[in-house]
Amino acid sequence: MTSGQYSYLLLKHMQKYVSCSEPWVRVYLYNFYGSIFNDPSVVVDEASYLRFKELMDAEMEYCAQKGLHSMEDVYYDENFGESYTLLEDAFGTLGITMEITKNSDGHPQTLIFTLPSGEQKILECYNMCFNGCTPYVRARLGVTDTYLEQIRSYYQLEEIERCDLEEDGCNVAGNGTWWTHDEATGTLEITGEGSLVESIVWGYVGIELETVSTMIVGAGVKVFDDYSLSFENVPTVNIVTLHGEADELTLGETVFGSFKSERTVILYTDNTALMDYLAANYAGTIDYFEIHSLAEWEG
Repeated sequence: MTSGQYSYLLLKHMQKYVSCSEPWVRVYLYNFYGSIFNDPSVVVDEASYLRFKELMDAEMEYCAQKGLHSMEDVYYDENFGESYTLLEDAFGTLGITMEITKNSDGHPQTLIFTLPSGEQKILECYNMCFNGCTPYVRARLGVTDTYLEQIRSYYQLEEIERCDLEEDGCNVAGNGTWWTHDEATGTLEITGEGSLVESIVWGYVGIELETVSTMIVGAGVKVFDDYSLSFENVPTVNIVTLHGEADELTLGETVFGSFKSERTVILYTDNTALMDYLAANYAGTIDYFEIHSLAEWEG
């Protein structure tokens, strides 16, 4: 297999090891670890892949035996030093060093990953692990032995398609969707088929919302989470949805966020479901929307 295929499998294993109830956090973690494994200076071969998996599996086994579930549980465990060493060694097999920083209260603030190139990737662990988003360690499956045998090959990624992370990238925007950002034009585009998560994720993946002037959402995006189209600190933003008039959409209660201060959303859409949604959910602030048909979009 190629380095990109091994990198993809590592990323899928990280999804298996750690999860979160918040969709935007799952997206952030996929983007973050994907950017590490996909860095040109990180070369993954069979030996480093197997060693990384071996060390991470050992940590998961320990968490399972001790009943450690949340990140707080892991951090405050009496043997955290040994667990931390396992994590250091796992990433060390890829030539990556890992350092934890703490805030004034003694909680982990960031995890700093230094790549072989010298570039650093910083995971904002406090905001997620100790501030209400509750990522958790998936050390225990909680299934019967019979069912475990049925899912073992799936859980061990034995039958998964060997995609190439170098070719596919890791810029996910939700379940089945992808993002591209043109910094020069201030355009954020969402493609694929699936869902779009809360816009808070963009700051975490390195896109400042204040720099986005236009968001283009492809017709395959059918599910919009709360705040997925929210640009609350941006005075004016163009949002273009490429859905057909009769396309069915699943929309959260507050897709566009709240309008506590003056701002304008210039919306280009032909979709009846979205128009009905605005009328029902933003009747009191509809004056903050300028609504146009797709034919009027000149992008």
